[in-house]
Amino acid sequence: MFFRRSVLLDCALRIISQNPYGGTIRQSNVGIQESLRWTHNKYKIDTVLPKIPVKVRFMKEEDIPYVMELRRQVRVHDVATFLQSWMKIDPEGMFVASTEDGKIIGAVSMVQNHHDLYMGGLYCVHEKYRNQGVGSHLCKCVIPRFQGKIVLGNSVLHMTEKYIKAGHLHYIDENLTTLKNYIPNQENFNVLSNKDLPDNIEIEPFQISLLRSIVQYDASVVGFERAQMLELSCQEKDSETFVAFRNGACIGYGSIKRSCLGAGRVSPLFADDPTVAEGLLKKLLESYPNRNGFAMMTLKKNEFASSLIRKLGNPEIETCMRIYSKAKIEFDTNRIFALTDMNLCAI
Repeated sequence: MFFRRSVLLDCALRIISQNPYGGTIRQSNVGIQESLRWTHNKYKIDTVLPKIPVKVRFMKEEDIPYVMELRRQVRVHDVATFLQSWMKIDPEGMFVASTEDGKIIGAVSMVQNHHDLYMGGLYCVHEKYRNQGVGSHLCKCVIPRFQGKIVLGNSVLHMTEKYIKAGHLHYIDENLTTLKNYIPNQENFNVLSNKDLPDNIEIEPFQISLLRSIVQYDASVVGFERAQMLELSCQEKDSETFVAFRNGACIGYGSIKRSCLGAGRVSPLFADDPTVAEGLLKKLLESYPNRNGFAMMTLKKNEFASSLIRKLGNPEIETCMRIYSKAKIEFDTNRIFALTDMNLCAI
């Protein structure tokens, strides 16, 4: 895995002010710099105290349904079984905030992906308790976990400036700008093709004997091994995985799971070749008929991934910026057709 030193903060602010993604941040660079000068302390999470009594603790498995309800409030296609898997990988990586009577009102995650690499996400607060310092208190409680580490996260456009000003995730990586795609109807997967696949390529459903090949291929895309995560993920309840081989060598794989909003969420989808990615996507959708639409998180830079979405229908799209602390991670975006997750995984 190759790390490159990050750019200056004003470069990140320039990217926001240019706003080529159709979001809501429209301040000029001068205006943002001036705003930063006067409001930086306002967003510093260690200076904000909650206005109500709040308890922050590690997330337990019995908390997941309540966290999923919070995620449904913000219309995010998270997967409950994936949280269960990550709870086994990093049991101290997810946190909840509760009221004095035990009601779950917020969540955040900061899980270890690899050595000094951490991924932040799941940030949410119940709509009734927003603007009361609950979210800032949650984030303050996880600071000791990532101090001195490389931290990554994904931010919706209207929150990017706030995260930068908070003082921990200073920079933006445009190469990993993500599109959250959702097609609410039962799309016709027959518009996808697998006829162009050569005879020496086979697509097979997951079985445990294929796990080693998946782990090795995944590491070639991500840059580090994720054996435990993949073993758990591929065997989650209500999940399907398919693997592509050329002459016995793995050249791609993909999974589909049920989101908390009932959609089939394709995550991840990695392949050496666009035609293989399309063939895998068709297999995944065919294997998962009973779903409330289709969700897939693609990189804006991968134009073929976007074309696959457009083939299936007219998606609802939200843009997210990749923000990070002190070092950028380089990935082969041409092989990434769908991210594994936007909260728990670097890619």
